[in-house]
Amino acid sequence: MVNQVIPLTAQNTYGKIMIYSDSFLTVEDRLRGEVNMENPLFLRVPGGTVNGLKLKVTQMPEFFQGERYLVFLKKNGDRYVPVRGEWGKVSL
Repeated sequence: MVNQVIPLTAQNTYGKIMIYSDSFLTVEDRLRGEVNMENPLFLRVPGGTVNGLKLKVTQMPEFFQGERYLVFLKKNGDRYVPVRGEWGKVSL
């Protein structure tokens, strides 16, 4: 379940400012892999709304507070990212 979604601006890998959404998810169960189920899982995906400016990135999933999803993730550095963009998220 999504506990919190925080939109923000941050630099992308090219040094440009971009809108992202940080989502904190409670892991209720897992199919495989190692995940600390006691701490919220942190995801950062491109897109969101900051100061009335909205960025929607094609084929990237959006997460909404209070909703439950089945997510397919891979580790990218110190965080997780959805596998294959929006295909990595299934609404329950």
